[in-house]
Amino acid sequence: MQKKTLDNIKKYLSYTIISILVGAGIFVFGTFKPNFWILEKIEKRYEIAYEEKLVAFEEDYLKKLQNIGFTEPAFVYNDKQTFIKTMYKCIDYANFSLEKEKRVPSSILVAMAMVESANGTSRFANEGNNLFGIRTWDDNVPQMKPRGIPNAKFGVKKFPSKCSSVVEVIRILNNHPAYEEFRKARNAEKDYRIMLDGISAWSTNEKYSAIIYQTIVDNKLP
Repeated sequence: MQKKTLDNIKKYLSYTIISILVGAGIFVFGTFKPNFWILEKIEKRYEIAYEEKLVAFEEDYLKKLQNIGFTEPAFVYNDKQTFIKTMYKCIDYANFSLEKEKRVPSSILVAMAMVESANGTSRFANEGNNLFGIRTWDDNVPQMKPRGIPNAKFGVKKFPSKCSSVVEVIRILNNHPAYEEFRKARNAEKDYRIMLDGISAWSTNEKYSAIIYQTIVDNKLP
């Protein structure tokens, strides 16, 4: 009986020692040669958690801004520089209600407005608050007819404010099938020039994308 007990103790000690050695080996291997699959999973979970927190923060921030009466900025300007500055304020306002992936680069929007409205001096900008020459074919929508074409089937849409036209151009670029290539380039975080190729349908001018790009460069738009 005593011998059997000693044998059991020896077996127990042997198992314990083996377990300790195996555990130590795993610890050392894991420390100096980590399982990269596990590390990748941990990093991915961290990134997801970070993004979720960021989204929650942005949503909470937007609600707070709305609660304190954050409103559309006044679109006041008297020259090209103040027009550019006011455009950025308006774009920032529009972006608060948009997911990050649906935001259009500010420099592109500013350059488009500069070209389409002659820095806010065009008739459509002054009388219709339309900074981008956005058209409508719906007779029920407030609109302006181009000079010299009073019977045109289309009209240039009138907006309640200039910032409203900024919101609308963002909506069009995000949804119209003609700008699918722009959205693909934006989502892939391509160079500006590649993104600009995707907005060529905005104008009948074949050099439109190049004109917008040059406007960005010449005015050093961030």
